[in-house]
Amino acid sequence: MSDSVPITVQTVRLSDILTNGKAYEVPLFQSDYSWTAEELGDLWEDLSGLHRGGSGRHFMGSIVLQRVSETTYRLIDGQQRLATLSILALAVVRKLENLAAGGIDADANRERARLLRRTFVGERTARSLTYSSRLVLNQQDNSFYQDYLVQARKPPNPMALPDSNRLLWEAQLYLEGRLGELFGADASGADLAGFLDETVAPRLIFIQVQVNDDLNAYTLFETLNARGISLGPGDLVKNYLYSLTSGSGPDLSFVDNTWQRILAAAGQKEIPDFLRCHLGSLYPRVRRERLLHTIQQRVPSREAVIDFLNEVEIDAELYSALNDPAHDYWRESPEARRYVRMLSLTNAAPLYPVLLAAHRRFDFDEFLRLLKLAYVTGFRLSVAGRPSAEIEPFFNRAAKEIRKGAASKPRQVFELFREAYVDDDRFESALATLSLPAAGKSRARLRHILYEIENYRSSRSLDPGVDPGTIEHVLPENPAAEWFRSFTAGHASRLVQRLGNMTILEPRLNRDLGSAPYETKRETYARSGYVLTREIVSEEWSPSAIQARQRQLAETAVRIWRADFD
Repeated sequence: MSDSVPITVQTVRLSDILTNGKAYEVPLFQSDYSWTAEELGDLWEDLSGLHRGGSGRHFMGSIVLQRVSETTYRLIDGQQRLATLSILALAVVRKLENLAAGGIDADANRERARLLRRTFVGERTARSLTYSSRLVLNQQDNSFYQDYLVQARKPPNPMALPDSNRLLWEAQLYLEGRLGELFGADASGADLAGFLDETVAPRLIFIQVQVNDDLNAYTLFETLNARGISLGPGDLVKNYLYSLTSGSGPDLSFVDNTWQRILAAAGQKEIPDFLRCHLGSLYPRVRRERLLHTIQQRVPSREAVIDFLNEVEIDAELYSALNDPAHDYWRESPEARRYVRMLSLTNAAPLYPVLLAAHRRFDFDEFLRLLKLAYVTGFRLSVAGRPSAEIEPFFNRAAKEIRKGAASKPRQVFELFREAYVDDDRFESALATLSLPAAGKSRARLRHILYEIENYRSSRSLDPGVDPGTIEHVLPENPAAEWFRSFTAGHASRLVQRLGNMTILEPRLNRDLGSAPYETKRETYARSGYVLTREIVSEEWSPSAIQARQRQLAETAVRIWRADFD
């Protein structure tokens, strides 16, 4: 580690960054270029405002640099802005070269293009006579940036480019087009050069944060990110792991290939939650915003990276399967598919560390019992929720004991997290007042509850995803006037989405009911094939009738959603 001050902060101009002869390397596996016309339009509005507005300055935010050598810096944050401003410089150079090629002040414009390219982009190499850039982008984008944009070449098939390469090319075209609009068909080379050299470069202002080692760089980056800047937690972890495997060679290739397989299994957006689950068997509770810090503790060195990724990859496949009932992992077990499908309707995510730990040590039959336990526990939590900070330590402790071999049976696992399990009284009380709209994300959960109770009452096995039954509101969502003999407007709005007001009805019977009076509905319910619906026999449908029916449903639910070991 350097003996110098670990972090320095200063205000710099774009000209201080791009014209100082320093090279900037985006970490090899940093995020790809992602600016679209929306971000480019915002930037152009600022730049054209500077051009029209005289002597003002424009603040561009912060960039984070890690010093690699006297002349080279790793660009930890700010690559989207610096890449775009470099493309702007290339667009100006290209405009000047086109003017020279067209015979317009040819010698002067050719010299302006040469000077600006050398100042803002990079030198021409003596051996190949190709242009180079002092800005090096990430693995996905750098070869395209260097081979096409820097060399002023058009790609043979822009529409076939990878997304980020295409966005780089579109940024070049966009900025060239806006330059043409700003300066018109009769643009002079002097005006174009002056726009870049005298307006943009000295008047765009950055806060430059420079750090001198990996740990400071990524710790600072985590802090910035926690305040809404730039990358997400998964990107931070990825960059940290790659920073420990600096340079090239087998280790770097292994890390990259393994990380890509983990991404493919767990999903890009799911990576932070997946990593929290993986770490959940090692630590009492891993907060999302402390994910990088926790992994820095777990993976302090280059040697530890490979072991960590090997462990993570094993869990990634099961994590993917827990979120996908059609996954090949469950191919031989329809019962497992059913539990996994139902997990998505519950608050079972805090139990995922338990499942990730158990799949390494339990045989499939015992794992299946634990999967059912996770579903039941998660369902109870979704009805009578408890704060994550309160319950996660119990599940994480259970996962840790499984990994150690101290808990080898589902009953032992249950005893380890029993304090997080919602007891009967609390579950029944919460369900007795539950309201669920029969629309949006709540609809599937509501159908699941009604069908599970119907199956329990009728000893059938109806699948709510296949059965054609519809959700019927006894008190209609838009009640006619006669309903207000039993309900006030306030009662109706509060009770219409209550579980006690819901049932299942055949489409042919439901089609014509609408907001018919209760007497008509009750006659129709008596002809239904659903036990849950035929049981609605109250003489009058009123607030007290809804509440009484819901208490009965809650009593049944306690018997349905019960752990085998409770």
